[in-house]
Amino acid sequence: MRASSRLRIRLALIQYFPHSNGLALSHQIERTTMRIGKARAPHADAFFYDDYRLPVLVDDLRQAWQAEELRKPLQALLAQDRRGQLLKTLSVWFHAGMRMAPTAKALGIHRNTLD
Repeated sequence: MRASSRLRIRLALIQYFPHSNGLALSHQIERTTMRIGKARAPHADAFFYDDYRLPVLVDDLRQAWQAEELRKPLQALLAQDRRGQLLKTLSVWFHAGMRMAPTAKALGIHRNTLD
């Protein structure tokens, strides 16, 4: 997109919601996806809802008490994670669809090491 225009065009690709308020919901999700995407990848031109699904879904909680409750387990993990291994493992686990075998393979360790 950049090569063909001097304008800075950014877009957010989301999913279609067929209910009566689907258009309004799609617009809200598009705006949230764009805001979160720009914050996390400022040089990107396209932001995909599927890439930011969890942050978009919990975005309304960021100022609520629920956000603090959601942070507690992660804060406990980070307090014990001096070298960043636990956070890396957790991230790989989520990217692997929360499945042990693909997680172990991605980390280059034996599956039983994760148990």
